[in-house]
Amino acid sequence: VLERTRELAAYPHLVDSSTDAIAALRRDGSVESWNARAAELFALNEEQRGATPFPALFAQHPSVAEKLQCAIAEGQACALDFVWTARDGRRVDLSISISPVFDDQQVLRGMSAIVRDETAHRRAARRFELAVEAAPNAMIMVDGQGTIVLTNSLTDKIFGYPAGSLVGHPIALLIPKS
Repeated sequence: VLERTRELAAYPHLVDSSTDAIAALRRDGSVESWNARAAELFALNEEQRGATPFPALFAQHPSVAEKLQCAIAEGQACALDFVWTARDGRRVDLSISISPVFDDQQVLRGMSAIVRDETAHRRAARRFELAVEAAPNAMIMVDGQGTIVLTNSLTDKIFGYPAGSLVGHPIALLIPKS
């Protein structure tokens, strides 16, 4: 433990320099500490942070808040993706992952929470999908194993398949047998 503590002490700004919001949660779900990105994302001062249970930050989404509260109460990992409205009115695509934190004797001491703003990534992915769909040609994308991962509606029409039904199938399905 002492050696691990020394290793982490060599990186005092590791958590604070993250572009993800990172919080240490107490067993009751209250926020013990968080990094600069979390303070920016949730727009709460130190006093508000300490008085606000983590699930309450998502009260506008009762099912999200309830899932977080249950996971915290049970000391279980949980991952959620949803659209959240920030205090300034911005709509933000969030991905939240909470995990239990155990001490050396495997006693649950609290939870860690990592919150990632996926807005730009999801917006770019949507633009890409729209560009593929608008293409004047049939477009098929496959992964390294030759499995179809994306088609546009023209592909489906040309090959006579229902929309989106080619995804997950091998590209060999569309190659004529000799």
